[in-house]
Amino acid sequence: EKVCNHIDKCKGLMIYDIDGKNIVTSYFSDIKEDEDNSFLQLIEKIGVQTLITNGISDQELLKFKENNIDVMSGVFGKADEIVEKLLK
Repeated sequence: EKVCNHIDKCKGLMIYDIDGKNIVTSYFSDIKEDEDNSFLQLIEKIGVQTLITNGISDQELLKFKENNIDVMSGVFGKADEIVEKLLK
């Protein structure tokens, strides 16, 4: 899976469980927002600590930071390759 062009267009997330500098597991999780669950609430339920995306608005970025979720924006490419590089 590739990193989304913008967080608003994201249909799902690649989730990585990390132990030190190793990927323990990874899986794709569909994102199904509804009137009761925002994107932020959904990723909090999953336990996301760091969000990697290409584009995000300042307003969205602030919401994630206020909820202690680190955001790396301006990232392009395949998710697996990006995560592996970050862990080195």
